[in-house]
Order: sequence, then C-alpha cells, then structure tokens
Amino acid sequence: MKSVKLFVTLVTVLLFCTALTACAEENNEQPKQDAVQVEVEQKEKAQLPEDGVDGGQAEREREVREAEEQGKEEDRLVPEGGDDGGQAEREREAREADERAEQERQRQEEEARQREEEEQQQQQQTGNYEHQIGDAVFYTQHDIWEYIFPNPVNPAHNKISIKAMLADVWNVEGIYDAKDSYAGTDGSSFNCAVSFGYIDGESGSYFTVSRTGERQYSTIVKAHNEQTPPGGFLIVDGESSGFGFTPDMAALLLYVLEQTQSNPRSNIGSELALPSNYECGSY
Repeated sequence: MKSVKLFVTLVTVLLFCTALTACAEENNEQPKQDAVQVEVEQKEKAQLPEDGVDGGQAEREREVREAEEQGKEEDRLVPEGGDDGGQAEREREAREADERAEQERQRQEEEARQREEEEQQQQQQTGNYEHQIGDAVFYTQHDIWEYIFPNPVNPAHNKISIKAMLADVWNVEGIYDAKDSYAGTDGSSFNCAVSFGYIDGESGSYFTVSRTGERQYSTIVKAHNEQTPPGGFLIVDGESSGFGFTPDMAALLLYVLEQTQSNPRSNIGSELALPSNYECGSY
C-alpha cells in the first residue's frame, strides 16, 4: 500500500514538473515572437516616406485611375465602331454645300460687276471725240466745237449754242427755251429737259438732264470752285444773265445728253472718275 502511494506521488510530481517546464518554454518563446513582430513593423515603417509624404505618387496614381475610368465612360457613350448613324457625314456634306453656294454667289456677283464695268466703259468709249477731265476719259458722238462760236460782244469768252446741241441729240419735234432751261416735246408731251445755273455764288455751276420714257431718268452734275479756264467761259447763247460753262462742263453736258438719249439711265455722271470738286447725283 505504501508502495502504491509512493508511486502515485512520484507520478504527480513528475507531471507537475513537466507542466512547469512547458510553461517556462512558452514564456521564453513569447518574447522571441514579440521581438520578431516589432522588427517587421519597423521595416515596413522604414519603407514609407517620412510623415506620409510620397512625392505625389499617390495623387498621380489616382489621376491615372480617373483618366482610365473617364476613357471607359466615353467608350461606353460612343456607339461601337464609331457609328453615329451618318450624322457627321451629313453635317460635313451640308457645310460643303453651303460653301459651294457661297462661292457661286460670289462668282456671279463678280461677273455681274465686271459686266457692268465693261458696259460703262463701252458706253464711255462710244463716239469719235475724246474728252478728259482729271482721270475721267469719255467719248461723244458729236464734236463739242460744232456748237461753239466767237462772241462779238466779249471776245474774251466764246459762245455756245445749247439749243443747237439739243436739236442734234434729242429726237423731238420741238424745243422750247425758258430762262436757264430747255424742254423738248414729242408732240404730245414734254419728255426731256435740261437746266443749268450757278452754285456757290458764282464760283461753281451745275446742269440737270432728265428724260421720261418707261420711267423718268435724271442726272445732276455740279462743279464746285471752278476757275476761269484759259480760253474763257462759254457763254450760253440767248441766256440773258450771261451764264457760261467751262469747256469741261460743256463736254460733260453733251456726253450726258447723248447717253440719256441712247441708253436712258440715271446719275450718269457718277460713272466717270471725275475730280473731287465734282458732285454727281439724280433726283
């Protein structure tokens, strides 16, 4: 009996010692594991930039991700294969059609302008007698000097017969003269007229020419600041006030009369490149 108790006691002591040894080993192992964990954490911290500063790497990575997401969103919105139902092609064709139409319009306007200039130039050059005032060059079918003759009262200034000029140019049955004007009749009505006089006191002159047909046409020419011409003024024969034209204004009057008769239109004087002291218009 004593031997059994002794055996049990020994076994108990042995188990107790074994347990103590295991606890001691476990306690010894835990500090080692803790030390390893601390070392790993320190290495991870060492790999990160100080105070969390990564030189903008994180921001750049975020922007790249957002750009990729934006690109995916655009790809999703655009129909597959770039097919927009032909809308872009129709818009391009419409733009090209508008451009062609605008170019054609400009071409037609340029052709019309060139035809008008050619017609005006042809009209100005119709005739055998050339006249020039500044840069303006024009031609008449009648010789202006056929209507100019000496003035017996004042030899310094020749006379001009406007009535004879009108008889040659106007195709009318009769010419009636009044002060500073003449009128022509076709037998049933007065269908043409001319008037003239001074402007700016007596330093300038004017004339008007009108004709009535399908419509009424008129031309007004004024010459400001006229100087006495070398050969003197051309005093209108039969005009009581002694009014006179310069040779340039007399030539212009003959030209406008002829043009109004052959190709009726208004403001004929403006077609000529007259000097700046000339004023042209219509009424």
